Amino acid sequence: NEEGGVGNEPGNEAANAANNDVGNEVDSRDPDDDVGRRVMERIQWPVQDLKKGCKWTSALMKNFATYFQRVLADSFYPVLHPAIGVGSAFEGWSPREQDVVYQVLIPMTPPRGHSFHLELETTGQTHMRNASIRVQQECTCMKKQQGNKMLCFLHHSKEELKTYQDPSLLHTLCKDSYPDVEKTARWFCQLVRAIWPALPQAHNWHLVLLPSRRSCQFKVSNGVESYRIELLFGVREGTSDVFVSSQPRHGHTSSTTWPESF
Repeated sequence: NEEGGVGNEPGNEAANAANNDVGNEVDSRDPDDDVGRRVMERIQWPVQDLKKGCKWTSALMKNFATYFQRVLADSFYPVLHPAIGVGSAFEGWSPREQDVVYQVLIPMTPPRGHSFHLELETTGQTHMRNASIRVQQECTCMKKQQGNKMLCFLHHSKEELKTYQDPSLLHTLCKDSYPDVEKTARWFCQLVRAIWPALPQAHNWHLVLLPSRRSCQFKVSNGVESYRIELLFGVREGTSDVFVSSQPRHGHTSSTTWPESF
């Protein structure tokens, strides 16, 4: 991968370049077919480079997952699961020739003493709906009798909880009773920044966090190669393969809205 710009706007260079190259030569072929062929030649660019980038990104995320588990053990932050490669790069193509974005989705499940309840919009639309995730505290008194030392958020006083226990998820990443995507994105960036020095990749690569409201984006480089990586995060709908995630839609998406994305 070559160094490229790090702006947030998707690039349209492939389509523009293809259109500019067409139209000056006489050919018996269908012009529309020629345009399509040229566009595909531009976006299906070095697959081997994409495979290398996906492999490198997957290895990095495996290392991050190990430390996520260590750092967040016994906390009341979301439980983070191994990343899933998503987006065009992991499908073997890219809409831009430089600065490919390697997107991964990190599934989240509720921490102990909490549960997630998805509230899907009921507008009649069944494809790619929006959702909110309501966080509810659960009684853990029975678990305490079984050796769990945590205090029950529901049945201990505020004074005890404040003195002896870390804050509930409701008081860290939520707005009212709903996880805030932007707060969660900032939390992910803090985790990445804190964990990075402990990773083997940090010996030869340099990490720079990039601005992003609804995800954690960063660029890593070693002077020769560079990769731009975006961490999206989401919650699975029941036992299905569908996730509601932090990935934004076109236009404004409120900070407590999680669109169906994958």
